Amino acid sequence: MKSEDFTAEELSQVTNPQPVQQPVQQSIQPTNPLAEMSKETTNDDIDGNYWPIDDLPSKFKLYPEGTKIFARPLKVLEVKMLSSLNNDNFHHVITEVLKKCVRGINIDKLLVSDKLFIIFWLRANTYKESGYTVDFDCNVCNTESSYVFEIDNLDIIDIKDDYDPDGIIKLSQSGDEIRTRQLTIKEENNVKNFITRNKRSAAVYDEDILTIANLIESVNNKKMSLMDMYEYIINMNPIDFGKVETYLNHYDMGISPIMNVTCKNCGGMADVAVSFRPEFFVPKASLN
Repeated sequence: MKSEDFTAEELSQVTNPQPVQQPVQQSIQPTNPLAEMSKETTNDDIDGNYWPIDDLPSKFKLYPEGTKIFARPLKVLEVKMLSSLNNDNFHHVITEVLKKCVRGINIDKLLVSDKLFIIFWLRANTYKESGYTVDFDCNVCNTESSYVFEIDNLDIIDIKDDYDPDGIIKLSQSGDEIRTRQLTIKEENNVKNFITRNKRSAAVYDEDILTIANLIESVNNKKMSLMDMYEYIINMNPIDFGKVETYLNHYDMGISPIMNVTCKNCGGMADVAVSFRPEFFVPKASLN
């Protein structure tokens, strides 16, 4: 569930790329599809300013056949919107920016696993230099360190070749058959809407379990409300719950929220959250 792990609390850290002088086109590398986004476009323009996004974590396998997605660099108002991200407006701002910058698909039907990939695509095609310096506390030598984050350092988790959107999880304890789904942006909002509707309720809901409930399509071919699915999960046998969670994690896709970086002080490897602050979208420009 790595895509769902990106929350507004993780929006911090970035500095100093230079503005690009003309839009750029993504170039996909086999090992990392974000590795060389900053190549000039040639004949792939659409409507003069939109270019095809050639690859996604989903590999387009879960969209209708023939789906093509196009996007353009960010404009000033969109950059300002993104620089205002906080805990309360995170999903709304990201969705509104995608609606303005992306063509070829109804944004409500865009997979959550592809959402942040496209946000990084937009940023990389708006500014020529994608790198920025990130400070972090090394958990190996317990000192303050820093590293230069580049977009090609991101861990892109692609859809697995054996993923079957109609696959069934057979639970050993209950005998139930579970079908799961990859969430769309519209479906992603189910949990937030549920919490908003029930914020005055005396009941306390576990958001992680709500997220898992939202990822389950049906039980024994029966669909349930989010509330009913939540109740089903909290009453599951722990062995069955472990199998469902393992399956969801195994077939997750998107951008990993964690990077392995090398500490410049001790040379050790540390886990650092992929994150950005407002300056990621409004970088400081050279006055020279």
